[in-house]
Amino acid sequence: MIGSIVCSKFKGIHLILYIVISPAYRGRSLSKVLLRETIHSAIRKQLDSLYLVVTDSNVAATRTYDAIGFKKVGTDWKEVLKKNLE
Repeated sequence: MIGSIVCSKFKGIHLILYIVISPAYRGRSLSKVLLRETIHSAIRKQLDSLYLVVTDSNVAATRTYDAIGFKKVGTDWKEVLKKNLE
């Protein structure tokens, strides 16, 4: 396996739980490919949002998510869920 994304729905919001790329394939922008395919799938399913959480120390992932167009709405799942339920 080269990579995988696991998504779920929890308390009414659609979440990307994790993204993993095999170490032998890192640095080839494959996470962007997987993310774009996941976003296209979400659009086809008419989902209105897709959330993920990344730690501030994960600079490479943060750059990837910024490049794809994700916007910061919180710092952890609890905060994201709270804001979404308001």
